[in-house]
Amino acid sequence: MKNILSSLCLIFAGLISAQNLLNVKSPEEFAKKALERAENDSIEEEDEPLPYGEVKDRDILWSKIVWEVIDMNERINQPYYHTSEGIAGIGQKSLYDAISDGIKSGDIKEIYTDDTFGTKTDYASATSKFSIVDTSDWAKDKIAAGETITEDDLDFNELRNTDVKMFKIMGMWYIDKKLGEMRYRPLGIAPMGPDMQAINAGIVDDSYYDLFWVWYADARKVLHKNKVFSGRNISADISFDDMINARRFNSVIYKEQNMQGRAVKDYIVGDAKGQIEENRRIESGIRDVESDLWQQ
Repeated sequence: MKNILSSLCLIFAGLISAQNLLNVKSPEEFAKKALERAENDSIEEEDEPLPYGEVKDRDILWSKIVWEVIDMNERINQPYYHTSEGIAGIGQKSLYDAISDGIKSGDIKEIYTDDTFGTKTDYASATSKFSIVDTSDWAKDKIAAGETITEDDLDFNELRNTDVKMFKIMGMWYIDKKLGEMRYRPLGIAPMGPDMQAINAGIVDDSYYDLFWVWYADARKVLHKNKVFSGRNISADISFDDMINARRFNSVIYKEQNMQGRAVKDYIVGDAKGQIEENRRIESGIRDVESDLWQQ
């Protein structure tokens, strides 16, 4: 019954937004109403991520931590990559922009150098290798002439939203004994980008690297406030947090929890086909555990 009521509320909210677009007399009027609605939503008490219930160790029958890569080039994952400033998407950000803006504003504080979550960092330090400050030709001439240069004389080449085309996500699959079902809980997330310094130096490097890792629970409020672009329904209010917790993305497992803590590519070396088969084996193993649960 609660699910039905929640669905009706979401549909009703969507209808109101759609009517706003259909009934306004000018784009300016719609933009104003959309911004007012966004501001009102941000201060409403119910506009908070759904709290995770406390899960005690004794209630976990089985668990496995997996690390996955989400490729934004895949069509199903493009809502995480999309950003919109037009009338159809007032203030909609990409997942990377939502996270980076949250870090810059101080709303996201749990930032780490890697997926062990042992060493904390900050946005400036984490993204230093993904930005370049170069001296322009004009500045070089000024230096040669003994003149003082300013920031205006420097070339800043920073990582852009469009450069972040992959994300890593770390999460736990577990069987909750009380609920009698398999569940998933995201634990950490990391945007990936190219090494801008290598590119600037003329080094050919098509690899993507982890910018930083964010402890997911600390980012939930920010991700909940940022809504996802929907190509099917521009009035739908679905947040990044909703999408990630519901696992509405396609991914490839690259590591599972094991004694050595190694990624698939580290113990199946130089065999792309073998790595894919291992990824499928891990996924199949998780599904088999859930299937066995229902057969008991």
